[in-house]
Amino acid sequence: MALIASCSTSSEGGRPDCSAHAPDDCENDDRCRTVFAQPFDSEAACWAEQQPIGCRSADQNCGQTSTTVADDAGTCFKVTSTCHPTLLADPKCSAQFDAPACSAL
Repeated sequence: MALIASCSTSSEGGRPDCSAHAPDDCENDDRCRTVFAQPFDSEAACWAEQQPIGCRSADQNCGQTSTTVADDAGTCFKVTSTCHPTLLADPKCSAQFDAPACSAL
């Protein structure tokens, strides 16, 4: 599955620009936090375990949400935070929203 190398995190307002960090290296900078999402497993028709998809500023205010988005490769992700990489809304991802977690199968 395709991972997003970095996310669009603004350096405005004194926030560090965490977008230079790969998702797996984000926590090495105490000013940044890893962004997680569940990729959709199209073969099993379920949402896989969360994985890192981006990096954001630790002082960025994030709200709760539950939505689906797609990366440039068309992989669908379910995100639960308003702090997520700039991804595309995709109707095929929305159609999978109610699919079960793979761990429940």
